[in-house]
Amino acid sequence: MHDFRCPDPDNMYYSIMGDSARYYKENLEGVSEMCREMEILRNEGKNEGLDIFAALVKKLTELGRLDDITRAAFDSVYRDKLISEFVIYKTGIDISHR
Repeated sequence: MHDFRCPDPDNMYYSIMGDSARYYKENLEGVSEMCREMEILRNEGKNEGLDIFAALVKKLTELGRLDDITRAAFDSVYRDKLISEFVIYKTGIDISHR
């Protein structure tokens, strides 16, 4: 566990972990590779969030709760409450309302 939390590759117990961390932190090719992967993860997260919000808007539209759509667009706490209320996940909606 020490190596996973250790910010300095030189202080890691396992040389293979230190070498890998050093590659991604200090080698220009490794840094570029890590930046590309982080960009992919960021985009996936953004797309997932948009998919979840789209599913919420669809469900609220079906229920005629148009004022809730506007509120959810501006109020993240309320939006999270609605997402939990309708059990909306990345894969879509569980249409059974709790």
